[in-house]
Amino acid sequence: MSKWIRSLSVFHPARRGARVFQKSLCAGLAAVVALAASGCSSADRDDALTTVKPQSNVSASSPGVSLSSISLAANVGDSFNPYTAKTLVNSTLFPLLYDSLVKLDAKLAPQNALASKISVSGSTCTVTLKDGLKFSDGSALTAKAVVYSANRAKSSPLYGGRLKNMASVSANGDKKVVFTLSRPDRNFASLLDFPIVKEETAKDSKSTPVGSGRYTLKSQGNKNYSLEYNTRWYKKADPKFKTISLVAPPDDEAIMTSVKTGNVALMFSDLSKGEIGGIGAATQPVALNNMIYIGINSSNGVLQSPEFRSALSFAIDRKAVLSKGYSGRGTATYLPVNPLFDLNETLTGDEFPGYNQQKAGSMLDALGYDKTDMSAVRLNGESPITLNLLINGDNNYKVLTANAIKNALREVGIGINIVTEKDFDAFSSKVKSKNFDLYLGETKLLFNMDISDFWRTSPLNAGISASEELKNAYTAYQNGSGTYAAFAKIFAKETPFIPLLFRSGIVAYNRNIQTQIVATPSDVFDNITDWK
Repeated sequence: MSKWIRSLSVFHPARRGARVFQKSLCAGLAAVVALAASGCSSADRDDALTTVKPQSNVSASSPGVSLSSISLAANVGDSFNPYTAKTLVNSTLFPLLYDSLVKLDAKLAPQNALASKISVSGSTCTVTLKDGLKFSDGSALTAKAVVYSANRAKSSPLYGGRLKNMASVSANGDKKVVFTLSRPDRNFASLLDFPIVKEETAKDSKSTPVGSGRYTLKSQGNKNYSLEYNTRWYKKADPKFKTISLVAPPDDEAIMTSVKTGNVALMFSDLSKGEIGGIGAATQPVALNNMIYIGINSSNGVLQSPEFRSALSFAIDRKAVLSKGYSGRGTATYLPVNPLFDLNETLTGDEFPGYNQQKAGSMLDALGYDKTDMSAVRLNGESPITLNLLINGDNNYKVLTANAIKNALREVGIGINIVTEKDFDAFSSKVKSKNFDLYLGETKLLFNMDISDFWRTSPLNAGISASEELKNAYTAYQNGSGTYAAFAKIFAKETPFIPLLFRSGIVAYNRNIQTQIVATPSDVFDNITDWK
């Protein structure tokens, strides 16, 4: 079941299920790297779907001092067990220690890692492992380890959401794993990037499981740790940094200061608290699956009409909202799917949602709201149509986005009154009790793009009106008997909620890293073995 979440993410961006308004233990920092330079101090040295990418502020080929060593941040008071760890910084290290069946690339597509083949048919997903896989201790990595890991993952807070549709998992010999699903999901392979660990080595929070990743964890005693390159890694790389020290920054403020002064080389931020000013480092966007949307209370007055809700959607320019609200950091969308995700379909035609204020005005006129008051606000009878837009104003992104929405709807004669709740609990209480006309929401979708919680029993369905036709069309898409286009046409007609954009995070890194950084949703250190 989806949960409401505050604006800050606790864990790595690829590691959550579909949730809304997320609580935080950290300030959005997922990874930090400190560096040492030879002989120098660090101080020396859309139509329907539109992608808007923020630009790096410096080329990765900028001249710098050659690095002799690097260090990664860790929380030594937390566990290195991926199924019990609680901190963001440690969860970001896990892709270095533990391989997975797949890894998501920068376009959110699953790429085989430990898996050599994945087939999904109805409610069954069959995974075939690569030949000759070994854990770092030299033991064979077989299907039994995948079964063990999948069951541990499903019961963990970090990975449980993505495997909630897994009814059972079993081994078929040493190389085949069979996942049985509670309901068909054509995109289930996108959820298979959970860590694979050796059987019986991830029993509790004190356990450090045996993995098969690029590095292994070594303890020097007294809570001093390092990462050592795993010579048994299946890709057989030759990294420059075969030993990586782990350091424990005292707090997030110290980390941020170190980034600004150049003493820390790389960090990931999901930008959940808004823009980070004055980093003084190169940056690259990192795709997230956090959808920003307008929730609609379909039981309230004019909002009961699907045509009225659809007119609101046509009136809002998503590019403008992305630019004005989120500084261009993300991807604009008119449909509830991340535009980076490959649907293997072409969605074109007037039946799909898009930005068209003239059409929005004509639709409102046809509904009988063709007269306005002295302020050019449309009238419903003798009353001006003014809707309350509820927001949790805990960061400037949300405030700016709300104002962009207000201005867009004002252009077609709809008044908006922004209701700001600084306290998250007060905001969530109003949403739960449907004390809103519209609300500005955020939910982190699973990477199979499942949105069915919007019409199931979950916090996401507050105020939602979804017909059986819509639900059935989405089920048909998920089970492979229907197309996304068929669902999208019905979604556009009913507009149960209004998708706006999928926001992104950033990797900020020191200019002395001479390699083009590759940071993906599954792994912000994707090409660390190539770093120079």
